Amino acid sequence: MKKIFKYFIVLSIVLCATNYTQAQISVGISIRTAPPALPIYTQRYCPGDGYMWTPGYWAYNDDDYYWVPDTWLLPPQFGFLWTPGYWGFADGFYGWNQGYWGRHIGYYGGINYGCGYAGSGYGGGMWRGNVFRNNTAVNNINTTIIHNTYVNNTVINNNTTVNNNQTSFNGQGGVTTKPTQREQLALRESHLKPTTSQLSNESSARANKNQFVSVNHGHPEKFAEVSTTNNLTANLKNDNTQKSVGLNQQQTNKADNINRAAPKNIQNQNKLLSVNQNVVENLQKNANNQRRQFQSHQMDVRNQQENINHQKSQQHFKQQQMKNQQINVQHHQQMQSWGNKENGNSRGNGNDRRKTKEK
Repeated sequence: MKKIFKYFIVLSIVLCATNYTQAQISVGISIRTAPPALPIYTQRYCPGDGYMWTPGYWAYNDDDYYWVPDTWLLPPQFGFLWTPGYWGFADGFYGWNQGYWGRHIGYYGGINYGCGYAGSGYGGGMWRGNVFRNNTAVNNINTTIIHNTYVNNTVINNNTTVNNNQTSFNGQGGVTTKPTQREQLALRESHLKPTTSQLSNESSARANKNQFVSVNHGHPEKFAEVSTTNNLTANLKNDNTQKSVGLNQQQTNKADNINRAAPKNIQNQNKLLSVNQNVVENLQKNANNQRRQFQSHQMDVRNQQENINHQKSQQHFKQQQMKNQQINVQHHQQMQSWGNKENGNSRGNGNDRRKTKEK
């Protein structure tokens, strides 16, 4: 009975609300309790080129609000941007207006979600051909890894949701802005529903009791999630979406298979890279050991050569000493020989003189 009553109330809102509210309101969710204020959190770094940030929001289930974390994901089609959903207040009830993908940013209730979603339009990124570029002035981007970026400081440089007292709904008591003419035109364009990754993100949050206000009291601990399985075709599930993108079911299934295989391929590549790194490190260690051994061998050879040279020097010195000794002996012998000759001559001269005197 309670759900039937909710549906009846929603039907009344749909009939009485304005045109732009009728075009977006999600039938089946209408309550009297206002959604909590937006929590303050810091955006995590972008995981890679081409990823687009979508803000977190309060959803409702089992008579309680729960927080759906913000997420980085790849858009479902080239050139498409995300218009966030928002809560609208009318005739005493709060109704949820679902977000959508489209060529232009539409009306999202004037809610300032931060990181480029300042309440109207989007300053967090733009398309250049088939390449999405992130604005580093409002998004956390590691430019050493991600190169499809630009800087536009004219938008509010704020990557933390802190404004309008974190108001999370449009209407009396909240944000009271109305859609501009441009936003009304964007609302009439063809749109794509939230991707499977976004729906999965919401389902995971709904399954986690810690995300509910009754537990976290409006301050959830779990924030940014990163969707790595979504790509430009994996989330195109219904016929209308497939027609707008120009893909058939076979192409979509092929894209899904590629997505499922991608994590395994990345894991295998990471393992192979780790093995290659270990091989390179071992080769480097072996090379260092061989270089040290070669240097040690060179040192041993150098020491041996120095010892040989030293021995040769000592041997040459001994030989020189022996030569000097031989020279000294020969000189001494010569001196003795000369002295004997002089003594013999002296005796002979004395005898001759005596003989002369006797005569």
